[in-house]
Amino acid sequence: MVVKVDADAGAAGSIRVGEVIESINGKSPTQLWEVYRKAGSGFVGRETSGTVRAARAELSGALSEQPALRVRNAKGDVRTVSVARKKAAPRELAFESKRLDGQIGYVRFNLFLGDLAEKFKTAMREHQDAKGLIVDLRGNGGGIGDLSTALASMLSRKAGTLGESRFRYETRQFAYAGSADAYDGKVVFLVDEFSASTSEVLAGGLQQAKRILVVGEPTAGAVLPSIVALLPSGGAMQYAISDFRLADQRVLEGAGVTPDEVVVLTREDVVAGRDPVLA
Repeated sequence: MVVKVDADAGAAGSIRVGEVIESINGKSPTQLWEVYRKAGSGFVGRETSGTVRAARAELSGALSEQPALRVRNAKGDVRTVSVARKKAAPRELAFESKRLDGQIGYVRFNLFLGDLAEKFKTAMREHQDAKGLIVDLRGNGGGIGDLSTALASMLSRKAGTLGESRFRYETRQFAYAGSADAYDGKVVFLVDEFSASTSEVLAGGLQQAKRILVVGEPTAGAVLPSIVALLPSGGAMQYAISDFRLADQRVLEGAGVTPDEVVVLTREDVVAGRDPVLA
């Protein structure tokens, strides 16, 4: 199901929000998932998120080729669309901060990268008088692990820990100092199956500390700290370097963060422009 179309994407104008992609190059989502799973292409994860990764893999390739998509709209009409590929843009931090109705602060960002700590600190100053705060981590695949503790200190006036990483020869705490200037109101985190890595460390750690409530769908369960090594062939290999556990020793890898309130986004919601998770 298409939940968003970027204005500068190759499919802009030909694919609409709420439509269902029934096949890519003649392969159904189920077929794509089976091939992807058997090939062990990178992190497979759950079937829901793995199917999307498999679809992305099929959509990726030479710029000269145009994948053929069989698409069904909300009325049930089916058509075949060929979409142009475009060179992928580099991953950059996208940050949003605003006020919602009822004087609720809202912050959303896509990655734990760049000057996130500075932007988040500015947002917390702007929302100090907010009646509540929503931190939207849906689709956030993680990034720099140390930024999780930096943000935790801006959301808690007490010191604490998000958990610990167990390396071969040492154990490192994801401890945060807390701050007298931290936002002290009610905080809700929004998550989905694509909230991964550092997103899960921050959400899971603060949920266990009873500082936040988590709403949405269970997260990816892809938490292990890793290193990417460049290979002589020009490729790269990413490998885990430690385990990660919450303060109570619960393992998030393969399990993910379970929301306090599970809310599932449906096709009807998307077509109607509703966001029940945010609501």
